[in-house]
Amino acid sequence: MSGSVWEELGRRFEEGGLVMYLLLPLLLMGGVGAVANVLVLLFGARWKTTVLAGAATLGVAGLTTLTTGAGYALALQALEQAVVGVNPVDRAVILQAGKEEASNILYLGVLAVALPLLVGGITTAVGLSRRAKA
Repeated sequence: MSGSVWEELGRRFEEGGLVMYLLLPLLLMGGVGAVANVLVLLFGARWKTTVLAGAATLGVAGLTTLTTGAGYALALQALEQAVVGVNPVDRAVILQAGKEEASNILYLGVLAVALPLLVGGITTAVGLSRRAKA
């Protein structure tokens, strides 16, 4: 990747604020959970283990979704409070720029939740199908 891509990612991370630092460990936990789920699926673990692994990864995905939603809502609330006394012409411009910055939280949140949600759902479904066969 070129330096400009990394610079853009760094800028988005800085603009997202505190919530981005909360989402980063969730991104890492979701990735580790997804790898663990793949290993569980590859080695044919018992259905209980498979369902538990999938459910744990789905739990991380759920926590990531809640963190993303709450962070985005808090960012929009702070934005609205910041433009209370601003004249209407400038207010629209500031709101638009603020919403673009707040959307960085959504970008990282979607990135952090996609893999654990997909792999956790597949793992849980496979585990439940193993239960039906057992």
